[in-house]
Amino acid sequence: MKRYRALWGAALLSIVAALGCSDESNPSSPPRFSARSDSSFVVGAGGVLQINDFAGNINVTTGAANAVDIVAVKWARKESNLDQLDLEMLTDADTVRVTTANPLGLSNAWVDVDATIPPDMLPWIQAGAADITYVGPAAGQCSFMAGAGNIWINLPPSANVALELSVGAGTIQVGFPVVGQVEDRVVDGVIGTGADGKITATLGAGNIIIASQ
Repeated sequence: MKRYRALWGAALLSIVAALGCSDESNPSSPPRFSARSDSSFVVGAGGVLQINDFAGNINVTTGAANAVDIVAVKWARKESNLDQLDLEMLTDADTVRVTTANPLGLSNAWVDVDATIPPDMLPWIQAGAADITYVGPAAGQCSFMAGAGNIWINLPPSANVALELSVGAGTIQVGFPVVGQVEDRVVDGVIGTGADGKITATLGAGNIIIASQ
């Protein structure tokens, strides 16, 4: 229970950091300007995709072996604000890192990230306020964490994975039979044999949905 409260507290801090604050006259006005960045990387087997996004929509799907394609789109209310949002995409050996930041705490600003990765690449995704979607297998340790939003994970029908899922405020839905602890806000168990990998997902406020492709 202490660990659960600690995760929930950390998630609330992530929400505050993601939303930021601003002295602009109308912070409820939607963003009108965007800037797109594309990057491609060649990686070896068993790499890792690390995404740390302060806010936005994150979509990760699997594609060809050894190839990673990233499309990141900044959104802001003013064109001049786009340069005030930080975006970094780089590779170190077989780890691809995508990092965003909103250092000035601009309101109504975020960065959407779409990534296509090899089937054997592990997604490690952390975000402040985000909707996260992952479509692919879970071969190894896959990690998803957000302060607020939703996490959708679509697995192959033959998935054999362990699950460690928790939500502070919201629900968890798993479209597979699970052996173990299954509650509205906590799931700790296995799908099938659980031998292929493990999915860890922690969400402050929102819903986690595990579904079959």
